[in-house]
Amino acid sequence: MSPGFTAFVIFIKYAIFCVRAEEIFEIMDDLEELNEEYKHLPKASEIISKANKLTLKVTTPLKWGCIFTVILYILKPLVTDFISYFYLGIEPSRELILKGKFPYDASQSPAYQLTFLYQTYSTILVGMIVYVMSLNFTTFTLNIAAHLQILRDSINDLKIDEFVKYHMKIISITKRLNSIYSPMIFTQFFIETTLFVGLGLCIVSADNWIEKVKPILHVFGAVVDVACHSFGSQQIMDSSEAICDEAHKIDKDYIMVIMTAQKKFRITTAFFDASFETYSFMLSRTWSLISLFNEFS
Repeated sequence: MSPGFTAFVIFIKYAIFCVRAEEIFEIMDDLEELNEEYKHLPKASEIISKANKLTLKVTTPLKWGCIFTVILYILKPLVTDFISYFYLGIEPSRELILKGKFPYDASQSPAYQLTFLYQTYSTILVGMIVYVMSLNFTTFTLNIAAHLQILRDSINDLKIDEFVKYHMKIISITKRLNSIYSPMIFTQFFIETTLFVGLGLCIVSADNWIEKVKPILHVFGAVVDVACHSFGSQQIMDSSEAICDEAHKIDKDYIMVIMTAQKKFRITTAFFDASFETYSFMLSRTWSLISLFNEFS
């Protein structure tokens, strides 16, 4: 069931990405233009470089989580059959990576080998898409947060009209990014919450540690994936709030910036924001449900 949930989330995210690919590439171009236009500001290049390095650091746990999960999913049926045949002397069960019903006998050759190869390919592809999509979103959000930091640090180096113009460009990019990623974030958080509960129940009800390894790695990857989305959005919220605080200290002529920045930039859906607050709420409620089930089991 858990691979099905993951596949559904990836399908929705990838479909939206394909449909709105042109807008996503436009945002990439706009961020690159901002980098070129304002690289003369104090520490601008350094801040952007730090943001890109932070992106890689934040997404590294997800990368390794995806790698280990994919490897484990592929190796488990192979290792099980190897032990069964060479050490226990029994006929291999020919377990597939993903269980399912097929319009043919998937335990017979060459159907088993062909199905296993296809599932291996699809499992690797899913792991790559999960990582790349999260890396893409985190790169966008941390670069936007970096430009907000540059804007805040350059408040004394820019004229008011230049400051407002820079600020409005960042707002425009953030709004477009939110319109693209809002349905992705909603699907991600809603489905992953259900997935956490299901995998958590699999972990607490498993008879041995071998049966717990796959869901534990799957949960780790899903938790880190949602954490990456929450982290990037939280950085935008905190940086936009800092702009407002800094403008308050300088001059009343920055009233337009203050009024705009008082409403935090955020990546949001119709029901919740992508933030650490939402992330912690989701994990706490999931843990409560798993603990409740564990007590009654």
